[in-house]
Amino acid sequence: GYSFCVGTGECYRPWESDCVSTVIGGDRDKFGCISAAGYRWCNATSKCYRSWEETCGALNGGDADAHGCIASAGYLYCVSSDTCYRPWETDCTSTSMITGNDRDENGCIASAGYSWCDSASKCYRSWEESCNGTETQGTESSSSVKGNGSDTMGLYIIIGILSVLVAICVIGLMVYISSKRQRYKKDEKMVGSADASVSYEQL
Repeated sequence: GYSFCVGTGECYRPWESDCVSTVIGGDRDKFGCISAAGYRWCNATSKCYRSWEETCGALNGGDADAHGCIASAGYLYCVSSDTCYRPWETDCTSTSMITGNDRDENGCIASAGYSWCDSASKCYRSWEESCNGTETQGTESSSSVKGNGSDTMGLYIIIGILSVLVAICVIGLMVYISSKRQRYKKDEKMVGSADASVSYEQL
């Protein structure tokens, strides 16, 4: 029941003791990096490193973006506040930003939801109107609902007409089959009576 514990360098039985290393540094890997202290080997720099202190190949701060935000330190760029922020420390929102302070080259205020429409040559908000006209989306949606309703009604009418035609065809077929049966029975009776008269004459 004994197993070898690399951490302690001793044999142990799992039901008697745990395989743990009480001394940090007793778990060095083949490169000499101490995993219990958070170190891992980096091939790019040929050294041990800790991911929260530096990246494998670049120190924190060596990967700043165009806004100066350091990704390796967890910073992202926030457009609304024009600052770098870390999501676990703060939100990308601005309490001091004035609506209208972010006009684009066409004078459209993005923070108020406006964007430029080339076909109409004006700023517009997509939930109020479409870019190629002044019709609101609400009107568009209601007209589309009306269109869908009329389409559905037309479909029901067509299905009703087809159902009536099928019923007429079925009834006509049943009448035809019934008349054929009656004619067949009548012919059968006539043949039977003719046979009887022939046999009577023979007698």
